[in-house]
Amino acid sequence: GVVRLWLYQKRLCVLNGALWMADSMEVSLLSFLYECVGASFGLTPAKAATIVSVVFIGELVGAVFAGPVADAYGRRPVSIAAAWTVAVFGLLTAVAPTFETLVACRCAVGVAVGSLAVPVDAMAETLPKERRGSQLTVIEFAWAAGAIYAAGASWATRRYGWRYLVLACSLPFVFVAIAVTCLVDESPKWLARQGDLTKALAVLKKIARANGKPLDLEDQHLLNNNSGVVGHHREQQQQQEQQQQQELEQQE
Repeated sequence: GVVRLWLYQKRLCVLNGALWMADSMEVSLLSFLYECVGASFGLTPAKAATIVSVVFIGELVGAVFAGPVADAYGRRPVSIAAAWTVAVFGLLTAVAPTFETLVACRCAVGVAVGSLAVPVDAMAETLPKERRGSQLTVIEFAWAAGAIYAAGASWATRRYGWRYLVLACSLPFVFVAIAVTCLVDESPKWLARQGDLTKALAVLKKIARANGKPLDLEDQHLLNNNSGVVGHHREQQQQQEQQQQQELEQQE
């Protein structure tokens, strides 16, 4: 039969869809900003192209480093940082007084957009394996929605200038960032791999409560899968401690 998605997983899918919209909108904005900002600051075509280049450079940096940082410090802090960076530096772009400030803001937005794969990973780690591929595909529709929104915002603000366009595209994501901060928990799989089974179980219980389901043994399959990993780390740590103790005894 079809594996059902429950409230908690649906909520994560909606939030990730909103973040994916941010990615699409930022890319769609580039074509508008290239023309409008260049004219506003009196830039040469080559210098105006910097606005486009720095976003993609930032995305490259974010894509390279966000994953290792999330593996080291958790999915939740990276997801929150990425969401707020898109929102805050998007708003700062709208009030940038100089071209250099604008470029710095767009670069920061690019880094955050490149980091948006992390919340998608966090969502995937809570999805049933039977629905993981389909749901990760479904959120791609948010990309199209973001492009449509950016085009509509461009038309709606055509009489007011590019700053109002950027504002219209960035302001909604303040609310998305608030939602991510309040609603996204740490990945129980990541917690289990760090050896913090108590917190991992607490997150699983929270997910079960949100879904209105009891936490049975089948729901704890994630922890069971990772208990071997945790045990392996503990064995390695014990072996290292024993080696250190033997070295100290030999020195004495």
